[in-house]
Amino acid sequence: MPGIGMFWDGEEIGPIELASLISFMRLAIPVTVFSYQKVRNIPAGIALEDARAVYDVGHVVRYHKSGSASLHSNLFRYQMLSKTDLTWSDIDIIAISPNGWDEARQYGFQDEVSVGSSVLRLPAESPALRFLLQFGPDYRGVPPHLTGARRMKYQLRSLLMGGMPITRWNWGSLGPVGLTHALKLTGEISSAAPVECYYPVPLGDAGRLVAPDALTAGDLPQGTRAVHLWGSRLDKIIKGEHGGMIPKRSFLGQILDT
Repeated sequence: MPGIGMFWDGEEIGPIELASLISFMRLAIPVTVFSYQKVRNIPAGIALEDARAVYDVGHVVRYHKSGSASLHSNLFRYQMLSKTDLTWSDIDIIAISPNGWDEARQYGFQDEVSVGSSVLRLPAESPALRFLLQFGPDYRGVPPHLTGARRMKYQLRSLLMGGMPITRWNWGSLGPVGLTHALKLTGEISSAAPVECYYPVPLGDAGRLVAPDALTAGDLPQGTRAVHLWGSRLDKIIKGEHGGMIPKRSFLGQILDT
């Protein structure tokens, strides 16, 4: 099995990320975490590698307003897919089944219209991957998926700025939105798995993942390979509704308790 590749920006992973790593380890699926710095609490059995070996641009590319490294994560995953034989996974994915992780194409719908980028594998020769690789930290212009009045608005702003940097693009322009656009352009969207494969719990129901007795692995649809935890939303729920602690009788708590 080629294994899973993830990216982490920080010196320490939190409980959500720890649960993700544990879930893959439990199924004996090898995982490599790429980081630009040392990570103190990587579990034994998880490989930690220098992210510069995959994508060395001198700094972590962050969104201008939020400072989020999710933009860099988007850029990094496409580089990783083009340079390694690893399957990409966000570090808030819970692996449920050991099957299918060696398939040449791994991506699925996260809702009725868009393909999620949290689990992703594309062949190196994929036209969609080649399309996405054109975007880098210095790219300036208009998000490719925009049409109509929104595109005209961005074109005007881009013109006034001498080209709009990607750090000012809307969230998802190089993530799910950009990936869906690329897959539609090339026809590769026909290979996308159904929602239940990777996103059986929708964003609006994220609270069920940490609510006591609200969800078990047995409640998941048949064909579920993994569960996306919607990490940033779930982190807010844990802090706001559970005092920063993951209840032991919750879906996530049971994974951490194994």
